[in-house]
Amino acid sequence: MNDGKPGRALLLLDLQDGVCRADGEIGRHGIGAQVAERGVLTAAARALASAREHGVLIAYARLAFDDAYATLASHAPRVRAMREAGLGLASSPGATICHEVAPRAGEPVVAKVGIDPLIGTPLLPVLAGAGVREVALAGVATNHVVESTARHAADLGLSVVVLEDACAAPTAELHRHAIEATLPFYATIASVHDYVTGLAG
Repeated sequence: MNDGKPGRALLLLDLQDGVCRADGEIGRHGIGAQVAERGVLTAAARALASAREHGVLIAYARLAFDDAYATLASHAPRVRAMREAGLGLASSPGATICHEVAPRAGEPVVAKVGIDPLIGTPLLPVLAGAGVREVALAGVATNHVVESTARHAADLGLSVVVLEDACAAPTAELHRHAIEATLPFYATIASVHDYVTGLAG
């Protein structure tokens, strides 16, 4: 992190081709269409550009399991279903971060061991080492990785901001429920416009 906005990080969660594209291995089940309809990648790219401009720490998390799923720690039904279907492999094209928000050299990209990227990855030590006190979240799905990350980060004492228009769920209803009914208990809900304006202020 440089000296622009110390203590802040932008986390981009599961913004990868297999999840965000309408023809992706996971995206074809509804979430890819929601990402396109909501303009999630455009919004996330705007947040990313501003975060880079203002010296915010950038980090990525993605579904990228080894072919034997030896690193898969979670036994949650959602994760078990992915394993049974052979989804989320690092060797698949769907593991590639979407080009709209592609990482630059030096921006960490971690492979998750379940839904929550703060468990079993180097992400938490990276945040702690950089003195991060506030994390902004952009990603899919709102009701899975975004909510899991927000809950965990809040319990760790971090301030959490969810960039609502840079997130999506498999349906509009699931996204709305997470944004209105659960996430406000753990995070501030903001638009990308609000986030960009705040960084510039």
